[in-house]
Amino acid sequence: MHDRLIRLAIATLIFSPLHRPALAQEPARAPDEVTLSNGDRITGIIESTTEDKLTITSPVLGEIEVPLAEIANMVTGAPLALRTKAGETLRRDVAGIEGGSLVLVDPAAGPTGIGLALEDLEAINPPENEAAWTGSINLGLQLTDGNSERRSANASADAERRTKQDRISAKGAWNYSQERSTGDWNLTQRRLSGDLQYDYFLSDRLYLLAQTGAIGDTLANLDLRYTAGVGLGYQWLDGPPISFSTEAGVSYFSEHYRDGSPDMDTVAFRGAYSLVWEFNDDLKFLQDVVAFPGLEEIDDIYVTKDSRLQVSLTEAMFAQLQWLLNYDNTPAPGRERLDNLYLLSVGWSF
Repeated sequence: MHDRLIRLAIATLIFSPLHRPALAQEPARAPDEVTLSNGDRITGIIESTTEDKLTITSPVLGEIEVPLAEIANMVTGAPLALRTKAGETLRRDVAGIEGGSLVLVDPAAGPTGIGLALEDLEAINPPENEAAWTGSINLGLQLTDGNSERRSANASADAERRTKQDRISAKGAWNYSQERSTGDWNLTQRRLSGDLQYDYFLSDRLYLLAQTGAIGDTLANLDLRYTAGVGLGYQWLDGPPISFSTEAGVSYFSEHYRDGSPDMDTVAFRGAYSLVWEFNDDLKFLQDVVAFPGLEEIDDIYVTKDSRLQVSLTEAMFAQLQWLLNYDNTPAPGRERLDNLYLLSVGWSF
């Protein structure tokens, strides 16, 4: 009994908080220091740049925005991610500003001996998810029963990845419907389409583009319409609230029909515009128009227009009214030039 009490006392001393070794703590990060042209100094953590301002978090004053033009000197206590206007990202300490350039220090190799001119600096600590994909998925369904029966479904998706240097956009759509009053079901719509485009920005506004698209439409007797081309685009407005761009170029244009009608393979001019107008946080209008006037045959012209009105239901969910217009001046024999499709669907953005 006596030995057991001794062992219990020793264990209590060993595991007592007073006798536990202190846990090793990581050294505190050294603060950054920004000196303004009037001599004021701000100590804290440099967060990022937004347009012409630098954001620094001070332990005393909180988050502060400082105009870049008023910064006379800058010294960091830890490396910053510095993105240049050439698209390169450097992770460096900043030892000061001399002659209009940042004095850089490589954490691994020490001073680089080369400064980064402030006029060549694009951003400090740019968002890591800047190149993330964004877009939406839309679904619609209709069923009717009674004197006439109808069943239809539609689905579409679009996605975009945008960086300072380039942009990739893709979209696809599927539409299907059947009707019957007596007897068998009759097909009234079956269409599948997809588009892919790559834009390379030569400046903040001007870009080179490469585009391809395909569509199959049973009721239009179209087995496959395929386009592939190149051109130039210009981003006139890059909202919000309004984004507007125009494009022009040349495209290979091919149409193959389901009933054996003569195929068409030609070269066409491609003109397009894209508009996004955000009226407020809950209401948005989008419109894409593309025209392919023939260069070999003037009578050959094909136009598509995709107009959408979106109303937010939740942060990620919205209702959409869509009008798809297709105009083919030289359609398959027995088919109409103009084809309209109206869709009501629910979508989710990501």
